[in-house]
Amino acid sequence: MSRKRAYIPKTLNNVIKMSKNNNWFTMYDLLFCFVFLIVALIFVFTLSILGIIGQIFVGIIVFFGLFSMLLPTKVGRNLRVYQVIWKTFKFSSEIKKFKINTSNDTKNLVSFKKIIDDGNDISKFVLTKSSVGGKPFMASAVKIVGYDLFRFSEEEQNLLINNMQNLFMNIESNMSLIKVDRPLDLQANKKFWKRKLELLEKNKKEYTDIQYQTRKEQIQGFINLHEKEGSYLSSDNLDKEFYFVIYSTIKKKLMKNIYELMQAASTVKLKAEHINACELVNVYLGLVNPMHPKLTDQEIMDHRNDLDKLLAFNDLKVNGKYLCANNDKDLNKLYLNISNIKQYPNFPTRSWLASLVYSNSNFVININDIFKEDISKKLSNQLQVLNSNIVTHSKKDLIGKSSQEKDAELIWELIDDLASGNEKIKKINTYIISYSNNLKQLQEYNQMLRKTLKNERILIDDMTFNQLEGFSGAIIKPTDEYGAKYATYTPTLALAESFPFLSSDLRDEEGTPLGNNELQDVVVLDTFVKTRSRMNHNAFLTGFSGAGKTTALKVLMNGHLAKGGIVRAIDPENEYSSMARKYGGIVIDAGTGREGRINPLQPLIQLIDDENHNLTSNQIIQYHIEFFETWLKILFGDRRNINEMAPLISFALGDLYQQPKYKKVENILDQKAEWYPTFTDLIKFIRTEQKANKKYQTDGYEESVNLLENSFVDFGKYSELYNGPSVISIKNKNDLIVYNIQSLLEKSKNLQQAQMTLITAVIQNEVKINSLLSDKRIMVLIDEAHLLIDERNTAALDFIFQLVKRIRKRNGGVVLATQNLEDFFSTKENSKKTMAIVTNSLYVFVGKTPPQNIETVEEMYKSIGGLTISQREFLLKAESGQFILRIGSDETHNINFVVTKDLESVIDAKVEF
Repeated sequence: MSRKRAYIPKTLNNVIKMSKNNNWFTMYDLLFCFVFLIVALIFVFTLSILGIIGQIFVGIIVFFGLFSMLLPTKVGRNLRVYQVIWKTFKFSSEIKKFKINTSNDTKNLVSFKKIIDDGNDISKFVLTKSSVGGKPFMASAVKIVGYDLFRFSEEEQNLLINNMQNLFMNIESNMSLIKVDRPLDLQANKKFWKRKLELLEKNKKEYTDIQYQTRKEQIQGFINLHEKEGSYLSSDNLDKEFYFVIYSTIKKKLMKNIYELMQAASTVKLKAEHINACELVNVYLGLVNPMHPKLTDQEIMDHRNDLDKLLAFNDLKVNGKYLCANNDKDLNKLYLNISNIKQYPNFPTRSWLASLVYSNSNFVININDIFKEDISKKLSNQLQVLNSNIVTHSKKDLIGKSSQEKDAELIWELIDDLASGNEKIKKINTYIISYSNNLKQLQEYNQMLRKTLKNERILIDDMTFNQLEGFSGAIIKPTDEYGAKYATYTPTLALAESFPFLSSDLRDEEGTPLGNNELQDVVVLDTFVKTRSRMNHNAFLTGFSGAGKTTALKVLMNGHLAKGGIVRAIDPENEYSSMARKYGGIVIDAGTGREGRINPLQPLIQLIDDENHNLTSNQIIQYHIEFFETWLKILFGDRRNINEMAPLISFALGDLYQQPKYKKVENILDQKAEWYPTFTDLIKFIRTEQKANKKYQTDGYEESVNLLENSFVDFGKYSELYNGPSVISIKNKNDLIVYNIQSLLEKSKNLQQAQMTLITAVIQNEVKINSLLSDKRIMVLIDEAHLLIDERNTAALDFIFQLVKRIRKRNGGVVLATQNLEDFFSTKENSKKTMAIVTNSLYVFVGKTPPQNIETVEEMYKSIGGLTISQREFLLKAESGQFILRIGSDETHNINFVVTKDLESVIDAKVEF
């Protein structure tokens, strides 16, 4: 979609320029020169005593002395010499007003008067001291949380900017757009981890020493991240907050404007929240007194009728270029500098305010509506000025003349857009509030900021001698006296293109700190949070070798375990055994049985759609016998008559469970692992039954029992793997179990499929048991999932497919990782299931991807709009630990995982991120 270029007209001051470079010499200056000439001649004629030469000499000195008063300086808006002299005198007379020795020195400068009672516990409206026609203005505010605009395609960006333009066009009241830097506030997350530490201490007896110690170290590590100076979670870091404040004398109109703004913000994909009056008071405080801690609601409500007393400074001192203030005797001095944008770029680029957003300064953009007739007159006069300048331009200055002609063309285009209703003009005035408790640092910072903005074609008025006027304009209020003189007439398209809302909001209260995103905002993620847009807990990670997938998985896994959650990990490359041991977990070697074992005869509950939570022991055994028969057919799939033997063996298992030892228990799931029969017990039972029971005296049973004896006892090939009690009970209480399948992948396909079927059945059993007996959240983690995908052997893929669909209802989530997306989409049948797996994964992490694999990622993202150009570039250039995180179809973050030393020790990974 093609897009009209944004344009900000040069200042509509309607002054005819006389100099070739259009910098400063105007028609008014020419008139002054005539006056100065007359004054000089008067001196010449009155000093005849000096003689003709003396008279001429004095006349020249007088003329050029007066003319020098017109020369521009670098002060303020290029003030002339005479203006600097006048303001110096004026400033020295005004400064005395703020040397009164009182406790509330600056009450008159505070624009807020009181909080208006609107029937709510805390009102959303503040009454200001400004009024029109005797009616006072009210103020109300909306907090805005944005995103990185450039993660969208150009077409999507254009649509969002168009919607942003509509937002500015449709709000007809005066408004302010505010950016406030605050200390990073993650107190809710810090308190969450402190509660977890208290809970761990309370339940210490439930853990072994190593389980307790590791959890304590990790929880304390998260708390330390919040408290340690310099940490990316500490309050030393600044957090960008954005607000729209709207003003009106009519409450009903104000409410309507707030509603319209919030509706319009949603079309721009901005998160908008109508904040209460106490929050608005804190926005005011954060804007003008950034180092002051937030006020509590109670403190504000105690002064609800005299907010100016609460917000006033003590001992405000005024210098030509800064303000020095205190609000508390114990606080360091606060130095403030108020500056103002005096020139905006004529052709602003997308997100042209980004440099100011990322600066350590607050800013206020006052945006005022203007009457159509006023702007019509302004534009008409400007065209006359431009035409006059074109006519009077030197013929030798073709470039200057061409520039004037282009300006006239752009004004005509703007007039056409205004006439067709596709554009509106707003008066904007931008104040920048820089601050520090060190004056030298403030001065150095301001110099650097001016240079940075100058590179963006934004010029700054340092407001020398006008600091109080600047302060008065920069506070939250509907009127701006300084802006009335110097505001810039700006089309709403250019205003929309500024898109300053470069912030994000992925800070879940109970989340695990992951690192930072592309906007340098902290990412704290809880995959188990439930909102209207985040309804399942599944995650999918992909990236080329070296992308950092395994370390990222361990970070997620560690956070989940530290919270007290359960993890069941399928580990194809023996990456998680060390972490399991550090957490006091269990490792099962699924290929040899030398470390851990699963007993196939131990009953399991399958994760099926049946919602019956009260299965009897007989029903549980019946379900398991059916599963056991299927399992035997998979394990001995190459046996010619296994389809006849498997039912006989499973029938015998059913009879075994009818024996008194097993039948007399009320709950078959509530037993220790050693209680359940093994293959030795089953073989012994069949041999006993063959002596007296005719059902067992058949060739089929003889062949079946021989198969069992040859396979599962003594030196049978599956004896060590399957014949014996499980290392886990049905109601296992260990939070971490790792199924190490590295050696299994070297075994026969039949054994691989049978063991994966058994492992997945055990995990499904644990998921269902956990949902019935516990409120713990369970995470099923499968790394290098592509190793489990085989078009001839679909047991593992079928398990994953079923699990991601059903686990949400069981208080669980599946986390998959792969470096070979191609294997996921290798066949048409596989693609259906793997695409469903990705679609059912709310959280999708994509890391470093080589060019030959980028199209596969594109295919995966196809259903949600594909990759943007910037996302493709990010994946091609991504370093280890850098991922695109997509949450659902709308929310995207480019994140960089941060691995601390505390975390490094438990996840057994070197810090390479």
